Amino acid sequence: MAVQKMTLFNVVSQMKDLNRILRDLIVMGFVEFKNSFEDIDESNFSLTMMKENADEIVELLEINHCEKNSAIRTSREKLEYILSGIEFKPTVEKRMMVGDYTFAEVEESINRIHDHFRELTGDIDKYRSKLEELDILNCDQCLNGINVDLKKLINLENFIVKWGYLTQENRHKIEKNYENISAAVLHLGSDKEKEVYMVISPKELELETDRILRSVNFFEIKPATEFFDYPDIMFKKMDNERKRLKTKLKDLAEVSKKYLEDYHEEINQCYSRIIMHQKIDDVKEKLAVTKNFVYMSVWIPENETTCMEKYFEVYGDTVILARRDIKDLSSSVIIPTKLRNNILFKPFEELVLMYGIPSYNEIDPTVFFALSYMLLFGAMFGDLGQGLVIFLAGLYISKKNRNYGGILSRIGLSSMIFGFVYDSFFGYENVISKFIPGFKYLRPIENINTILITSIGVGIVLLTISYIFSIINKLKRKEIEEGVFGRTGVAGLVLFSSVLLLAYEMVMKVTHIPIFLLIALTVFSVGMIVGKEPISNLILKQRPIYHENASQYYIESGFDIFETFLSLFSNSVSFIRVGAFALNHVGLFIAFHTMASIIGNLAGNISMFFIGNVMIIFLEGLVVFIQGLRLVYYEMFSKYYTGEGILFEPDRIIEEALS
Repeated sequence: MAVQKMTLFNVVSQMKDLNRILRDLIVMGFVEFKNSFEDIDESNFSLTMMKENADEIVELLEINHCEKNSAIRTSREKLEYILSGIEFKPTVEKRMMVGDYTFAEVEESINRIHDHFRELTGDIDKYRSKLEELDILNCDQCLNGINVDLKKLINLENFIVKWGYLTQENRHKIEKNYENISAAVLHLGSDKEKEVYMVISPKELELETDRILRSVNFFEIKPATEFFDYPDIMFKKMDNERKRLKTKLKDLAEVSKKYLEDYHEEINQCYSRIIMHQKIDDVKEKLAVTKNFVYMSVWIPENETTCMEKYFEVYGDTVILARRDIKDLSSSVIIPTKLRNNILFKPFEELVLMYGIPSYNEIDPTVFFALSYMLLFGAMFGDLGQGLVIFLAGLYISKKNRNYGGILSRIGLSSMIFGFVYDSFFGYENVISKFIPGFKYLRPIENINTILITSIGVGIVLLTISYIFSIINKLKRKEIEEGVFGRTGVAGLVLFSSVLLLAYEMVMKVTHIPIFLLIALTVFSVGMIVGKEPISNLILKQRPIYHENASQYYIESGFDIFETFLSLFSNSVSFIRVGAFALNHVGLFIAFHTMASIIGNLAGNISMFFIGNVMIIFLEGLVVFIQGLRLVYYEMFSKYYTGEGILFEPDRIIEEALS
């Protein structure tokens, strides 16, 4: 449950092995290729200065970019044209991607498939196009009320006739410009989202008419002249032709089915391999090559290093594999972040990444985020019945989106737990307690002060943990100034704690810690925050002590400490909204219960029960969801989380993206 440790490998291989190595690394699925030119230019590429590496070192002086193979895209388009024609969805299988084969062999197989299916696909494409044209003209009320021989109309000597369609949006545009069009524009009818038109224009004004039609994206259709007649006869001819085309397409589908019996396996293999070659071609953009060698830098998770080293053992001396120590890398190298969380917390990564990607040297906030967010949502939206609805909705959504469904199911479960504590079931209190009488329930409306005070207390605990995370993150990044003396560092935590304890003792009139000691800690921490730059520079023996004018520095520090005190108060009190929403949740249903009482009959009670719960679950649930995010993002993340990392994205074939 942390940021996965990463390892950087520099690899030098012979050009003849390149495609096979790239295929295997992509199939492994845990390798992210880094731009090798960046490492070489910044002297981050490790190549041991040994006699056996002399050739590779010398050729580094002649590095170039790897050329892309334009034939790969052409071959894929050729294969996909055939597949779309015969309506066959190939299966991408990793077992077909590995092995010893060349692009030339894949290209030859695709050409063979294309030649075999080309005539069949061409016929299917031709018949589909004709059928689509006929279907567009087969619109509701098309040519209704028109009794004209259209064959004579299209053969007029001085006029031209155009058929076509517009979208709903463009229909309004052309209607506003009827007076500017030197043509008769007849709306024939509607076909789904398309509006079908016939345009009759003088031939000498054809260019002007075409210009206007292009401006509104008029899509022209050119029906075969053999259909034109009186509308009723014309549509009868078109219906007969439509039936004939569908029969033809059905026959061709049977033919393609027979063809696929012999080519099914080969098509799957070709498609899998052309996908792999296209991925390899994309990866090659990150590699540096010479006449004989290829230089690559790859990120992999640290737990996969043994697998990586074992794989390259089979190449012996033909591959140089150098593992890099992260500590030795230049500060300009950004290490990618891979999050590692168990099944309970993993869905919340989605909400963490919405704010930002954790840096490699930063604590992964997912677990803390998940626990605090479930706590806050459940406390604000505590209801056993309504929580159950959210939980079940989450389980259903998980089938389509695992992350968002997982989030809903978990906050729904939290709502159920708090609903049990609040003795609330679909808005009704004192229901659960009738079945389980021995439990000490905390009904919000009966314990207003307790709920509000507890909310602030929970907020203080969460903020304290946020300060601790901030200190750890800053010290991990060796930011001594901010980590020790900053407003969210050690000094900030001391100030936060001493001010809160001082306020507590003065309000409650108790003395657990002497007040003079708390005042001294407050003054001391304020001094540390105000003088953080000169103090840290003196301790670390860095010069100059001030990076700007001293007076200007202290003026800015004065405003900074004023803002710090404001945030201490506002951040803590902000959590009172948790209790307020818990009370509001009860109050909303009381309002619906009151309306049901006014109606005064069983139907009114039932209708208000369903309407009230639906509105509360959807509307209040959404508001609470957003408010929970606001508390975590603004009050807590702003203390310790920068989210300025880059995500580890291994170069692999994602089969879901191909569907």
